[in-house]
Amino acid sequence: MRRQWARELEVYWCPEYNVPVFRRKDCEGSVRLSLFQPRDLRPAWEGDVKHLSKAFDEEVGKGSWDKLTGGRMAFLNKVPALDHAYEIVVDGDILARAIYDPLSEKWRIRLGYLGAVRALEEGFIDSKEVDDIKPGDVVGRGNKQIALVKDGKVIAVAIPKRGKLRVDKVWKHPRRGALSEKKQSLKDVLKANEKFLEELREWSVNVIRKAPRGKRVVSLSGGKDSALVVQMLKEAGEEALLLFNDTGIELPETVETARLEAEYFGMPLEVASAGNLFWKAVDLFSPPARDFRWCCKVTKLGPIARKMLPMGEVVNFVGNRWWESLERARASPMMKMKYFPTITTVSPILPWPQLLELAYLIEKGVPINPLYFKGFDRVGCFMCPGATAWEFKLVKELHPELWEKWERILRKWAKRLGYGEWWVKGGWRWLAPEAPKKALAMKAKEEVNWKEEYRRRLSKVKYLGIRKRGKIVEVKLKYDRKKALDLAKLLGTKVEGEKVLGPKGEYIFKEDKVVVKAKGEALEEAFEAIRVIHASNACAGCKICETWCPTGAIKVIDEGKETRPVLVKPDACEGCRLCMYLCPSADVVADHLIGGLMFNNPKAWKRPSKPHKELVQKLAEGAWRRKATRP
Repeated sequence: MRRQWARELEVYWCPEYNVPVFRRKDCEGSVRLSLFQPRDLRPAWEGDVKHLSKAFDEEVGKGSWDKLTGGRMAFLNKVPALDHAYEIVVDGDILARAIYDPLSEKWRIRLGYLGAVRALEEGFIDSKEVDDIKPGDVVGRGNKQIALVKDGKVIAVAIPKRGKLRVDKVWKHPRRGALSEKKQSLKDVLKANEKFLEELREWSVNVIRKAPRGKRVVSLSGGKDSALVVQMLKEAGEEALLLFNDTGIELPETVETARLEAEYFGMPLEVASAGNLFWKAVDLFSPPARDFRWCCKVTKLGPIARKMLPMGEVVNFVGNRWWESLERARASPMMKMKYFPTITTVSPILPWPQLLELAYLIEKGVPINPLYFKGFDRVGCFMCPGATAWEFKLVKELHPELWEKWERILRKWAKRLGYGEWWVKGGWRWLAPEAPKKALAMKAKEEVNWKEEYRRRLSKVKYLGIRKRGKIVEVKLKYDRKKALDLAKLLGTKVEGEKVLGPKGEYIFKEDKVVVKAKGEALEEAFEAIRVIHASNACAGCKICETWCPTGAIKVIDEGKETRPVLVKPDACEGCRLCMYLCPSADVVADHLIGGLMFNNPKAWKRPSKPHKELVQKLAEGAWRRKATRP
């Protein structure tokens, strides 16, 4: 069942200014637009127009973009798709849908009612008389979309699929079509939404003024949302420290924009840098995926925690908006930050639509990341698995040297995993055999074997099998036993050679296996030993364990080009295991890969028997408060 948005953003069209408005009452005669949620429209900038114009040339006809838009503003509404897609709104109606095909690396244009009518009038497409039709019907053969006409009215379009023309969209009449053909600009957007903008601004300033006491810190991303947060702080008469998290995989434009914004607002800038940790970790862990996000812990959680821990009570202003995702649609203006009990998160721009956000920032002269004007919907880590193949293509065009570096890594792993070009072109963004991953593999006439893939992703620890007899579990592995034993004390209270004894069981570390005699749930307790083995053998050096340990028992040490966690104060260890629950190696990589194989489930990390997230959060918050309040 499709998840529902907790909040709904309504969009109307104002004929007077020929622009979107977000409340019917703000423009007389406005008409509600039927768009996909969340309806968070943005302008089609010069970069978008460049690529869409080329796609219209190929799919509709040479010069068709200019003719069909009349040179007026187009607005893009991002919609669900296998990769990247937009509804293109012009003059108050949907001109077309643009759908990106990651395998052919081309945009496909599917004309809407307004686009079909105008394309037919301008002679870009042909028409065919039909009677009753429905989506999917074959109406002929051809390699170019056509308009389908009944009683002199366009009622549908048919698109080419494998040489056949199949009905795509069918429209009921009467249809409105264009509501206005007036030339417009961003100033018209601001004018039409003037009253709503003032209310949004007042809402933001009010949230800021209600924030509790504490050191003011803005999470500055180099993107539009955090820029608006700082602008609202400025208008509320507040000062703050701007904290920029340089993950080491940001685009140069983003790093430079953060610097320019700090300079423009006249506020101090600090950088929480991950250095080259990502590039070290990807060799150890394999590429991250949407469901395999070890990268966030390595490049974000660790560096930010080390910066914020000494600050004490912090009020952290962040640029969350309700219309960004289903999760953020449920956000409240003020929340305690997960794992950081001394930090209150304040989200002062939650209700802002991005169209008004962008128009307002431009009007105020705030530095804006130039990537937006080149076609990016979001800015952040340049190879984020949450991005789309289209955004990756934009990166490749703008910074070929960065994308070549990443593609070399992808090709190395594709070869190791036994996958073809489909995986390099986008399949890597999923770990488990999700529908989009299987669809890309199927198009390339390949199959996804999740068990083999999980085994091949493992590097420093090799999983060889499992045997269970009642409460005794034997996991066969290839690993460095000495490294594991240097950390194993955290599992119990006493170490006797290769054996660790504790309240939850007995753990015996052999050369080629670990044997666990559990007192509780046997498989889960065996996996606790696997966490220790993987963390000690495959450490990326993020130092999250060291940062959070409330007693200072654990430390990450350098050994040549490698790092590993060791218990430097074994007697100080309280056995809470928090270090393992926060560690990207133990909690993400081992849990997803070895956990999947042990529990025979590609999504075993979702199992209800694992340590509950509320328990982990309670441990983390307790440890953080102890460290943050220590003299």
